[in-house]
Amino acid sequence: MHLLSAMLGNKAGIELLHVPYKGIPQMMTAVLTGEVQLAWVGVFSSRNLVQAGRLKALGFGGTKRASMMPQVPTLAELGYPEVEASVWYGLLAPAGTPRPLIERIYADVLKIIQDPEFRDREMLARGYEPSGLGPEEFAALILRETASRAVMVKISGAHVD
Repeated sequence: MHLLSAMLGNKAGIELLHVPYKGIPQMMTAVLTGEVQLAWVGVFSSRNLVQAGRLKALGFGGTKRASMMPQVPTLAELGYPEVEASVWYGLLAPAGTPRPLIERIYADVLKIIQDPEFRDREMLARGYEPSGLGPEEFAALILRETASRAVMVKISGAHVD
């Protein structure tokens, strides 16, 4: 979240102070009580408070609007395409895994996430929007995000001690 705030602040020409919290509940409480003015929170965690009018969703960090909150524009729509905060989960295998095995695993996983009942109950209902990226597309995504995060680290001034 620190890196995303640094990137947004840089692109918007504003200074955002990073305030670390132990977890999402503490961070959301800080926003609700006015301790901080904004926070990066996932769709699933914030949906009920947004729907109740207690929080205002300013922008979504994904590449497309979230199906759980389609009224919330993406940060790209708001003029900040460089500030992208997608969260993804993927399967990784050791280098050298035989291609036929990778293709079989991919086909099996794709079949599962394309099952309407599973997709609706286990994924969409929890805020996950499966993409079904193939092995090459997923590898390319990891490379793009690695490069993007390197830029964010530089802008933030973060370093390892």
